[in-house]
Amino acid sequence: MLRSSPLPDVLTHYYRSFGRPLQSLSALSPDERVAVLDELARQEPLPFRLTHPEYLPERLRIESAMRAQLAAKGVRPEREHPHYFVLGTFSLWEEAGWAKVELPLASVPPEQLSFTMTDSFFNYRSENLRGIAIPKRPYHGQLFTLPELQQQVDLHGLPGDAWRRDPARIFDVYIEAQLWSDRPLEQLLGA
Repeated sequence: MLRSSPLPDVLTHYYRSFGRPLQSLSALSPDERVAVLDELARQEPLPFRLTHPEYLPERLRIESAMRAQLAAKGVRPEREHPHYFVLGTFSLWEEAGWAKVELPLASVPPEQLSFTMTDSFFNYRSENLRGIAIPKRPYHGQLFTLPELQQQVDLHGLPGDAWRRDPARIFDVYIEAQLWSDRPLEQLLGA
């Protein structure tokens, strides 16, 4: 067991500066998704993930699995599809100068938050969309509440930049937070 590390006290949502924050492709109809992706592609080339035909169906499957895990914990999400954040910050996106929205962790109802110890897409798969195997970690396939997350961090530590130097942690880039409510965002975004 590692020495206890305090959890970061902020959730960060990163997005491209030409886009809008906290937009979910999952929550859109297929036609709306195509329009959004076309608009994004006019700004710059889309990331490989968004051009792969398996990505969106797989994203929807993963979100369904996360909702089922939350239901098993007695949680009733307010949204069908979560808003995605990073717990703390992610060095790669910070270095790239991505735009961001920060939300104090204390301002979010804990019952509307879940966490994966890596990007949720990697958390629920054995390989990425390029067919590269994702090294299995003990916390993969699991979804954690805030109190459960502290236990996992005590066992495994915070990801930090280990992904840059440890091939076994190449996909463990950050702790992802899934926010299942719009309420904490209303004041933040002026909605």
